[in-house]
Amino acid sequence: MKVSIMANMHTDFSDCAASMPYGWIGQTVEIAIESGIDVRPALVELGVGDPVSGISRNSVITPAVFILMCAMIINAVDDEMHGTAKSRMARGTANLVVKSTVGANCLQSAIETIIRFFSIVGNTYCQLRLDTQGDAAVLRIGSETSDPEVSAVVEEMFLSFIHMQLSHFLGFLLPATQFVTTSPDHPHLGSNHPYLVGKVKLGEITALQFPKAYLGFSKRIKVGDFPLVDCQLGWIERHAEMAAGDFSGALEDSLSGEIFRLLLSHDGTFEACCRQLRLDPADVRAGLWQEGQNFRSLRRAALIRRARPLLDDGISAEELAMELGYSDGRSVRRALKSATGISLRELRSLNVPAHHQTNHRVISRLIEEVQQQV
Repeated sequence: MKVSIMANMHTDFSDCAASMPYGWIGQTVEIAIESGIDVRPALVELGVGDPVSGISRNSVITPAVFILMCAMIINAVDDEMHGTAKSRMARGTANLVVKSTVGANCLQSAIETIIRFFSIVGNTYCQLRLDTQGDAAVLRIGSETSDPEVSAVVEEMFLSFIHMQLSHFLGFLLPATQFVTTSPDHPHLGSNHPYLVGKVKLGEITALQFPKAYLGFSKRIKVGDFPLVDCQLGWIERHAEMAAGDFSGALEDSLSGEIFRLLLSHDGTFEACCRQLRLDPADVRAGLWQEGQNFRSLRRAALIRRARPLLDDGISAEELAMELGYSDGRSVRRALKSATGISLRELRSLNVPAHHQTNHRVISRLIEEVQQQV
């Protein structure tokens, strides 16, 4: 495949903010309430939602809270399908699925292993199928739930779980280009999905679409003692980095890390970085794509990392320009807008970096809940 095609297929995550309305995914909580189990008080105690009135349907659910909510319901009803499907899925199945992909040598093999796993265990709910259409790969899921709206929600949750696994396998967020929902009431219809990133489109069967070329990518993770925990925490952290415009690979022995370190020392264009590294631009594009990165995201992260402490101190645009090596305030504004897509004023109000953003009480409780499924 030509490098130019590969570069164009990479999804730019920089403009996505990861949060889902509670009123959408909270339907599974309401089902649990009907069976006598209410996880909302526990979530409120952890700082999620209003501590007085509880979680409203207008509250937003971050990836960490989303996974915690699912884990709490699964443990409460002892069913990984949240008690919504006609057949039950034994608790611990998700952990076995993650472990089953350890021996896969590429992403396609990992997906086929997951599909075979559910076929072997005989759970009729998880009817997964992988197809290819031109340059796209499409992972579809069927459902046996009688309520179409609940079916759409739970299928989406299930594909989110699959996306976590595949992203963990790759070592970066799988760049989904499209998420197909069967619900005409989906809150993000026509815009980016906050967890799966791709555009949300209405269709006849729930599906996740991504560039077919990723099917040949090899495994990049090391399996720890708690692979399900590692898988989910990695997904949460990558989403937090994406929302904050951060990058965690600065110390990694990778092309992305090398370019990021270069951009931390001084801002520069793609062509300038290639010259400094003495690398062919086509090779750099291909190398970044294979690491799940692109130059614009790295430049954005580096500029934000350099500018944020200064902006937090309340310095002016002229002072920022002097600190970052620009001629004047207008130049630094133009550079920031070009590299990040946001203005200097928007950057001042951007969420704090991921490592300051995480609710550690939520993460601690999540680890406890997920370890019960291991």
